Amino acid sequence: MVATYAVLWREPGGPSYTGRLGVGCSELELDGRTRSGDSAHAVIGYGDLSSTAIGHAAPERIDGRPALVLSLQSGRRLLVASIAGAGVLIELADTLARLRSAAVAQIDRAGDRGWPTGLPSQS
Repeated sequence: MVATYAVLWREPGGPSYTGRLGVGCSELELDGRTRSGDSAHAVIGYGDLSSTAIGHAAPERIDGRPALVLSLQSGRRLLVASIAGAGVLIELADTLARLRSAAVAQIDRAGDRGWPTGLPSQS
């Protein structure tokens, strides 16, 4: 992983996980646990992101914190909030947007539209 961030994350309507977001060269990785101890893990290729945006509406927040909305090509969404604050969230949004653009350009050059998506698995 190139960088890691302490985050809260969840799917809309799902449980919140406290853990980390790792930014790699070709994918991001989320690991976390709920308050009750359930764990989850997700690996998402940058080419699988359809968009990233900082949410402003109440459903796009986690525990009242602003969250980055990761929209996936599959139609699913993940919300990610920084434990360190909004400044880190803006940095993360910029980084993921840049990496997504690079991944899409690489896919276009290769003529391939089907990267596998690693969605959250609960254990």
